[in-house]
Amino acid sequence: MLAGAAAGPYATLRTLSRTLKLSPFSLDALVAALLRPAPSALVDGVHVAVLAALYSDEVEGNTILPGPASSAPGVGAAAAPSVVLSGGGTTGTGGAGNANGNASGLDGERQRPEEPQPEARDTAQYLDTVTWPDYLAALLARTRATRGGRHVPRVSPRCCEYYALPPADKVALLTYLCDELLTTAAVRNER
Repeated sequence: MLAGAAAGPYATLRTLSRTLKLSPFSLDALVAALLRPAPSALVDGVHVAVLAALYSDEVEGNTILPGPASSAPGVGAAAAPSVVLSGGGTTGTGGAGNANGNASGLDGERQRPEEPQPEARDTAQYLDTVTWPDYLAALLARTRATRGGRHVPRVSPRCCEYYALPPADKVALLTYLCDELLTTAAVRNER
């Protein structure tokens, strides 16, 4: 049954293997890798290639997907920048204020609001075989937030170790990623 569910993502990956720079592999090898409760070079390589293509497409479209640190509050995420309001108060969680609610720096002067800049963690710069589950969780969270939960797997690899997920959930996540991959410009422009 798992081989039937994995056939769709397998066909997509094999068709796009040149674009994704994947070495040839069989459906049986993919199914065996998805059944393993331990890390697999094939699963890691496939996910890194697909996520890198998705992040690359979003960056080229001037939409930055969140990296793993920016999507998990309190887990390595930077504090939100403060915005100084015209009345002297601040919004956000990153600013310090005095008893009057005015934002002030260490020298007592007003802080200027900073424009949020995309950081390296907001791109696929650190995407590799170790960090891809965090990038997958960030992608799922972003997609749920922007498009709603429709057609997004309910599974979150962050809730537990990816490799501890049931094989059917792993296939659902891979199917979702392959479906998203088919909407990228690189795939649409491939001949």
